[in-house]
Amino acid sequence: MSNPRSRGQALTSWEKRDKREIRHFSCWRLRWCAFCLVVANALQASAAAFEMADKARERVPRSSIRWLDRAIEMVDDEPGFYSQKAGNLAEIRNCRQAIVLYTSALELDDNRYQDFLGRGQCYQMLGQWQEAKESYLESVRLLPNATAVKALADMALLAAQYQEAKGFYLTLMASPGHQRELAKREFVALDLFDNPQIYFLSQTLVRDRELTTVITNQSGHAVRGLDVNFDVEINGEGRQAEVSAGALPVGGQVQLYPGWFLGDNDELSKVHVSVTRVRR
Repeated sequence: MSNPRSRGQALTSWEKRDKREIRHFSCWRLRWCAFCLVVANALQASAAAFEMADKARERVPRSSIRWLDRAIEMVDDEPGFYSQKAGNLAEIRNCRQAIVLYTSALELDDNRYQDFLGRGQCYQMLGQWQEAKESYLESVRLLPNATAVKALADMALLAAQYQEAKGFYLTLMASPGHQRELAKREFVALDLFDNPQIYFLSQTLVRDRELTTVITNQSGHAVRGLDVNFDVEINGEGRQAEVSAGALPVGGQVQLYPGWFLGDNDELSKVHVSVTRVRR
């Protein structure tokens, strides 16, 4: 037979354990409820913040900024809110503050090409060329876009960095969109100084026993003048001359004479005529 006292002690031990388990479960349930409440409040605040940001898009910049300030107070880790506010600040020419906001957005997410682009535009408006260039290059690295490449090309052109500008315009020529033809025109305007022979067609002939050449401007740009080099062989003797021409419009032609006449027995064995210099 079991001892009644022992049975009583066992029951007491079970009761104590049950009470501990009940208290543990109650504590866990309270914590879970508190966690769910925090999540629900966060989701509610997030939904309200995004609703404010959506409404801000429908308003003028200054009013939009106030709505976005309230959204950021509710959710301070959403890069889109900072970016949207920065865009409004840039629109009212508050570029310095816009740069701060774009930077805040990028600190939260540095894969946002549009924020590097916006920050680059603000730096450019402030005349901070190096900072603008760095932001534009980051934008292009993340996502090649015509807006950033065009800005890089234009800044290089203003800085007289012509080879760099040509590289950017060449990139832009390969992109779809309306910028392609504009980029082609700007590229040719620079490249015709480096490679004039590509853009000016020469046709050499003998007229009334005098050697002459006709130069046609196919560059699409009017020029103020040309230098043309003649390199020929007459009766095995090499001759060279340089002749200059004046203004030549788009599609225009000019006839040039190096001053060489050929007799009946003269043999013209080699003719090379090229534009060596362009003046604009």
